[in-house]
Amino acid sequence: VPNNSFPPLNNFGFPSTVTNLVPTALGMLVFTISDLYIIQGNLASGLFSTPFLIGYGTPSLTSVCTDGALTYLLTTDRQVISLDPNAGASEVGFPIGDILSDELGTGFTSLTFLRNGSKDKALYVSNPNTGPNATGSYFRMSPTSAPETGLNWSTRGVFVNGNGIMKAIETAPGVHKLLVGPNSSGNILMR
Repeated sequence: VPNNSFPPLNNFGFPSTVTNLVPTALGMLVFTISDLYIIQGNLASGLFSTPFLIGYGTPSLTSVCTDGALTYLLTTDRQVISLDPNAGASEVGFPIGDILSDELGTGFTSLTFLRNGSKDKALYVSNPNTGPNATGSYFRMSPTSAPETGLNWSTRGVFVNGNGIMKAIETAPGVHKLLVGPNSSGNILMR
């Protein structure tokens, strides 16, 4: 079916494992475990792949999230990066970078951005099996309220009964909730 498939020869090879794809106004961002690439062009003149950010690899599908035009990623060396198509890359996790490096593993760490009206706008970085009690921990980063600027990182939160992946999803039209899955089996929690 031409509308939902490609001829077998229409493909791109990358030197390391692809972990995520994110469409942007600039092109398709291709995250690998070692670097970030971009596919640009159009069907008339052809598509092409080029390196976008060397050394900004991501370990898994859950280590990338978006909020509008911004893309947030956890790199394989445990940096939390904000990628703005107009301004470039910025290490937003720098204020707590030493804590993130010690607390977070890279395999199952998840990033998600919750935008729930004016009440709650924040990036959540969570890991299911870290912290002193091995129960899972998370960090919350929110933008500073106007007229000031900047970012606020909350102290480490710990899940008492453990947790799996955190994900912000739209549960009804215009209603966004932060869901937390269990490590193995159990209820999905909602904040």
